Parts: sequence; structure tokens; C-alpha cells
Amino acid sequence: MVRRIAAGEKAAEAELVERCGRTLRFLTRRYARNDADAEDLYQETLMLALEKIRRRELREPERLAAFLRALAKNLSTQRYRGRSYEVETPSDNLPELQDEHRPNPLGGLLHRERVRLTRLLLADLKVERDREVLLRYYIAEEGSAQIRADLGIDAEHFHRVLHRARQRYRRLWEEHSPTA
Repeated sequence: MVRRIAAGEKAAEAELVERCGRTLRFLTRRYARNDADAEDLYQETLMLALEKIRRRELREPERLAAFLRALAKNLSTQRYRGRSYEVETPSDNLPELQDEHRPNPLGGLLHRERVRLTRLLLADLKVERDREVLLRYYIAEEGSAQIRADLGIDAEHFHRVLHRARQRYRRLWEEHSPTA
């Protein structure tokens, strides 16, 4: 079968999937964290295996099962190493943060002052649409699709409008901020 795949026979590729697919699916479910990842890993393993066989990189055709198992394991390891920094840290292991956002008298005062200044600056924006977009997108946390629909603009134009509004707001902030 391996030699036939290397020779370009499509029926041999289908035979590989038929003969090894069930076991490979079982393995990828063991190696993956969820069904979606398992299916992606299964597909990726099959594609890479077929490419390697076509390029005649499988030196021992009689060890096809071991080759597929090792390939799935290696792909799984690569996949999760790339995500290893996304693993959640239990909250009781997080370091204590000392900054102005924590509930303490100084942090609360600084936060209230920033909120007050933000409201004043938003009111001072000369372009009404800037004020509306910034308030709706950042303060009310509305989705961009709804804002675009209400304003009658497409996604690309919305991002330009939002970018310009942020720039104008930033200029005002830098002019009036006590830390500028």
C-alpha cells in the first residue's frame, strides 16, 4: 500500500484511510484536549503522512502503524507546546499586584479622576461622530456591526473612523492630562 501511494495511486490513499483511520482517530482523541482539536489533529496527521509517503520519506513501509502513531504524537506535542503559555494559572497562585487599579484610597482617587477627565474630554470632542463612536464602542461596549449599521458605514470605513476618533481623543488627553 505504501509503495502504491508513493507511485501516486489514489485508491491506495483511500485504502490507507479505510485501514488506519479508525485507530488514528482513537489516538488523536487521546492526544487532543477536545473533539475539535482531535479532528484537526486527525486531518493534519493524515495529510502529513500522505505527503511524506508520496515523497518516499517512510523508510520502513512495514512500520506504517508506528509511523502514523509517532506522527500524530509529534504533531500533538507541537500543537500544545505552541499553546503552553495559554494554560490558566489558578488565581490563588497569582502574585499580588500593587497598582492604582486595586481598591485602595489612592487607586480609587486616581481612577475617579481619570473617569472625570475622560468624560470632560469626550464632551469636548468637536466631531459628534467621534464622541458617539468612542462612547458606544468603548464605554457601552456595543458591537461594531451594530454601530456600523446605525451609522450606515462598512467595516473598513468604521475602522478608519474609530482610528481617527482615538487619535483626536488622545490629543485632547495629552493636552489636559495631569501626567502628560
